[in-house]
Amino acid sequence: MELVKEGKPQASSSAHVLTKCGRFQSVVAKKDYVVTKRIDGQGRTVLEVREYGGSEVLAEMKYRYFGDEATMLHVEAYSMPPGTGVTWLLFFLFAKQAKQDGKGTVTIGTGVTAQSAVADSPEARAVYIYTELGFNAQDAYTLSHSSRTVDHVQQFSLAKVQRNWLQANEDSGRPCFLTSACTVARNLPDDCEELTVLRGFRDNYLRHMAGGKALVNRYYQIAPLIVSAINRAPDRETILDAVFQVIRACVAALKESRFEEALQRYGGMVRELEYRFCANEALTVDPGE
Repeated sequence: MELVKEGKPQASSSAHVLTKCGRFQSVVAKKDYVVTKRIDGQGRTVLEVREYGGSEVLAEMKYRYFGDEATMLHVEAYSMPPGTGVTWLLFFLFAKQAKQDGKGTVTIGTGVTAQSAVADSPEARAVYIYTELGFNAQDAYTLSHSSRTVDHVQQFSLAKVQRNWLQANEDSGRPCFLTSACTVARNLPDDCEELTVLRGFRDNYLRHMAGGKALVNRYYQIAPLIVSAINRAPDRETILDAVFQVIRACVAALKESRFEEALQRYGGMVRELEYRFCANEALTVDPGE
């Protein structure tokens, strides 16, 4: 059920018949999925998830724009394996597109609320996600007047996505979590200098040094937790600014082949953030191959 919003709806700037948003690999399901985007007969943008090579829609999200608002109308996972976190992937892609289209606010245009949802139903799970994102889903009126910034939804969803999804068929493999959080906050592209240089350092130098794979595996355990904690911190922007300054210094060192300096600087930053945000986390380190 959708709520009626005031104002004339606007279509996404990429209102093609069918557009591929990307191919992603589920860490849980160990399968590749393709996300596509289309405009339906009511002018809503629809994100659809299919298994790679398949035709059945396994999950979807519907949204539309009203002025500066990007309004999420419907989200549901029909036949996805449990634990994949596909809803967070859809929220992230939705917020990423909304930011590219110049929208600043996310609202919820659905009548599903804590009062109306049946326990353990898809609606109840949707309400849980709305609440986790910071929306007030107690009743239809309150939910319709609750909002979050596009940046908040994108960053919060990114922290979830990075723990469960990989960009499929990328030579660079897994994302650089902390760098990605900073570049997303600055609306930098996925192939920006910071991400490209650090990925190259990881794949061409760090993985091949003694103990390098263990360091990489440790990073992929702790970094998502750090990013999630930063996103909840009241001084999030200040923290990300400081992290980005260290990243820029590391990139400058790497461009001059000062690999050990970059490693020590980046590793020191991660250890400081781990101590600050994840001191109570019990982690098991896989030493790699």
